[in-house]
Amino acid sequence: MDITTINHAMQLHANLLKTGPFHTQTPSLIKLLTFTALSHHGNIHYAHAILTSIPNSTSHLWNTIIRGYSISSEPKEALLLFCKMLNQGSPSPDNYTYPFLLKSCARLHAPEEGRQIHAVTFKTDLQSDPFVQNSLIYMYSNCKEPDASHKVFDKMDHRDVVSYTSMIAGYVDNRRSVKALDLYGKMEREGISPNEATLLALLGACASTGALSIGQKIHRIICRKNRGCEAKIFTALIDMYAKCGCIRCSKKLFNEMPRRDVFSWTAMIEGLASHGLCEEALLCFHSMKEEGSEPDQLTFTAILSACRNAG
Repeated sequence: MDITTINHAMQLHANLLKTGPFHTQTPSLIKLLTFTALSHHGNIHYAHAILTSIPNSTSHLWNTIIRGYSISSEPKEALLLFCKMLNQGSPSPDNYTYPFLLKSCARLHAPEEGRQIHAVTFKTDLQSDPFVQNSLIYMYSNCKEPDASHKVFDKMDHRDVVSYTSMIAGYVDNRRSVKALDLYGKMEREGISPNEATLLALLGACASTGALSIGQKIHRIICRKNRGCEAKIFTALIDMYAKCGCIRCSKKLFNEMPRRDVFSWTAMIEGLASHGLCEEALLCFHSMKEEGSEPDQLTFTAILSACRNAG
C-alpha cells in the first residue's frame, strides 16, 4: 500500500515487526524508510530509530537516512550518522553517500567538515566519481571557497553541464562573475549545452558585470530553448537588462509576462528606481498591490529607494 501519513507508516512498521526479523531488501521496508525519512509528512527521527533496529542494514538504507537529515532542519545529524557508519565498519559508504554529506556541509557552511569528507573519499577510492566531484564543487562554492572548487573542477576527467553550472554559479555567488563568463566560453567550446540553472547563473553574472552583449546572447538562447515563459527566467532577464542599462528592454519583458510574482514585480520596481524613474516605480508598486501580489521586504527596500530618489 502507498504510505501517505505517519500513522500509515507506523501501521506498516507494526506489521513488519509481526512477521519477524527485518530483511533489508524487503520492498515494504524500503518504502517505509523512504517515506519516514524523506516525505514532508514523515519523521526523520522515527526513520533513524527504525534503521538502528535493523541488523546488517545496507548502504542504501543508511543513505536514505543520511539524505533525510541533509534536507531536514538538522543537517549536522547526517554527519554524525556518517561517523557512526565509519566507526561501525559496515556498510561502506558509496558514491551516493558523499553527495548527501556534502550537501549538509554546504547548508551548515562547514568547509572544515567538508574537507574531512573530501579526504575520506580518497580512502574509499571515490574521489574521481562524477557525483562526488560535482557535490564537492557545490560544497566548496557554498562555503565561500571558490579556489577549492576550481581545483576539484580542474581534476575532473569528464565535465558535464552539472559540473559547469555548479562552478559558474559558485563564481557568481562569490563575486567572481568575470570568471563565470570566461568559464561559460570554455563550456561553449566543449559543446556542452546550458540548462536552466546555467542560464540563470549567467544572467546573474551579466547583471553584476554590465555585460549587455553576453546577456543578449543568453536571451537568444533562452528564446531558442522556449524557456521565456517561466517567471524566474523573465525575472532574471528583467534584472539583467536593468542593471546593464537597458530599462526599456526590462519594461518590455515585464509587460509581456503572462503571470507576475513578487520577485518579478520587485525586480521591475528596483530597476525603475535605479534608473531614476521614481514615479514609474511607485505606479508599479500600486499596480502590484492592485493585482493582489503581496510585497516582501525586498520590495519595500526597492520602493524606499525610489522614494529617496524622488526626494
